[in-house]
Amino acid sequence: MTDQKIGRGVRNLYSQFLYRMMLIKQEYNLTNMNICIFSPSGFLRGSGYDKFRNLFLPEFKFEKGIQFQASHFADVSSIWGISFSIWSCGETVDKHNFIYDNVDVIDNEVKTIGSKTLYNENLNQSYSKYLVEDRDRGEEDQLILKNGITSSGEIMKYPSKMLAYCAGATNQVTQTNFLHIESTGKGGTISLPITPTNFEKIITDFATRTNIPDTWETHEDVFLIPNTEHPEYQSYIKDSVILALFQGKMCTTSLRNMEAAGKTWNIKNEFFWMSKSEIADLANEYQLDDVYEDAKTGEERFVYKYIQDHKEEFSSEAIAVLDKAIELTRKSFKYRQLFAEEHPEYQVDKVWDAGYYQLKPIWKEYIKDEFNEFKTLYKALADKMHPMVYELGFLKK
Repeated sequence: MTDQKIGRGVRNLYSQFLYRMMLIKQEYNLTNMNICIFSPSGFLRGSGYDKFRNLFLPEFKFEKGIQFQASHFADVSSIWGISFSIWSCGETVDKHNFIYDNVDVIDNEVKTIGSKTLYNENLNQSYSKYLVEDRDRGEEDQLILKNGITSSGEIMKYPSKMLAYCAGATNQVTQTNFLHIESTGKGGTISLPITPTNFEKIITDFATRTNIPDTWETHEDVFLIPNTEHPEYQSYIKDSVILALFQGKMCTTSLRNMEAAGKTWNIKNEFFWMSKSEIADLANEYQLDDVYEDAKTGEERFVYKYIQDHKEEFSSEAIAVLDKAIELTRKSFKYRQLFAEEHPEYQVDKVWDAGYYQLKPIWKEYIKDEFNEFKTLYKALADKMHPMVYELGFLKK
């Protein structure tokens, strides 16, 4: 059995089993054959199973399915689900949507607690192709960071207008754990340089995917191309910028004088949210000379200019988050030198455009109450945006 026949299905015993049942049916011209199987549901959803589905679904008709939390089996994780499906001879007409009952044990009885449509992409909904269609070519050397503040010593070519790098994996909710944005980096299947051309698309994707909880019901859900003509889509984009800026996986940083490969590298944080003049004034007030000089010689960052250009388009919840972040940036300035003495690698006493990744530890340590208020405001924005993920069609319920 080769990947050319069933693609990613070759990696799993249950899809190999179903494929062999299909071969037996074909070999003996069986017309009254039924399959009942406990398995994960990935073979119906993942894009890597396209080849398998193209072979299997014309031969077997989906009759019924249920799914339940995998932890009902001893010593199995609760994060994913197990499905039980019934198949008969014949062709599955709708090869993209499969309605399952969700079941649970209540009062010692198995009861239906809802339903769930398990779905996959069709050719017009390929989210990964949608994300990469305007990818820019790499043309300039850039130092790779192992994390937000540590050099890897490795050099890669990036687009000259790159703002940051979004490292990801696949289209499934389960892969969101691998998603992050950093000033420089490399990563999985749909990892992308963020440029002015694709900024709104990628930042909206990032905000959306990090705002979906990974539960047993959503674990293998597949992201789809959203309805960009929806009347709320443009406002959703603007709020996504703010949600993304202060997401825990936003690792954009500003660093100076990083030595690697015989060169000195200076890394800008294009995802900073305040003006260089305001930071220069704060640096002057608190006598942070390096920060002051860095601001005086710097340029306004892309996201700050984007926010100013679209200030009237953000929701009140997004503005509340942004205003609180600006307040925390100001209030924490007097603690930068103290923090830098213990954590010089963060360079908060050197750079004017330090990112959330660099400032968050100061907020947590020195202005904890205000930071908790910030997190409350952030949650309110995330909660407001969550239903739109489904309304705009990024996911199906």
